[in-house]
Amino acid sequence: MKERMITGAIFALVMLSAIWVGGWLFSGLMITAALIGIREIAQMNRNRPNKRLMMVLSLYVAFGFVALIMIRMEHHVMFTLWIIISMWVADSGAYITGRKWGKTKLAPTISPNKTWEGLIGGIVCALAVAVLIQLWYPVTGSMVYTLILTMFISVGGQCGDLLESKVKRYYSVKDSGKILPGHGGIFDRFDSLIFVVLILWIALYF
Repeated sequence: MKERMITGAIFALVMLSAIWVGGWLFSGLMITAALIGIREIAQMNRNRPNKRLMMVLSLYVAFGFVALIMIRMEHHVMFTLWIIISMWVADSGAYITGRKWGKTKLAPTISPNKTWEGLIGGIVCALAVAVLIQLWYPVTGSMVYTLILTMFISVGGQCGDLLESKVKRYYSVKDSGKILPGHGGIFDRFDSLIFVVLILWIALYF
């Protein structure tokens, strides 16, 4: 637990600092993370070779990080920070409320520990933080729009996490890698974010 907390704190500091600075620092860091994530997929694929699935997952990870870079380039820094913070708050809120009140399984065959109560708790926590952020520094043109996007981020994050859990079950692995002590690999740590920013960027672009 201590190792996980230390790694998480360092990861959060590096990630938030890179987003704040932006430019080539952030882009370079995300490209590096994407390459590591793709390598993790290739390594998992050795357990159960499937070239088509490996290609799809590699493109999914690559375009997910590209989407994150583009969102940072095309919007104010607070918009990107709001996405990241909302994701982390929703994830933490789901974990805490799920452990305390969770009874109804969300997807027992994919991720037995996830519950509907946890999902709802995560959404509520993310919405509360979104209200505070919007009041302090408006990230969109209206509170309603911010809350709608926050709900999407919260639910989308859980979908991304379930997708990665499904992939790991297919390959019979606990973690996608070991680069982040206590957290696993890059794909483990960015699974929710990749799903959300990819869909969000496409929606905002079109």
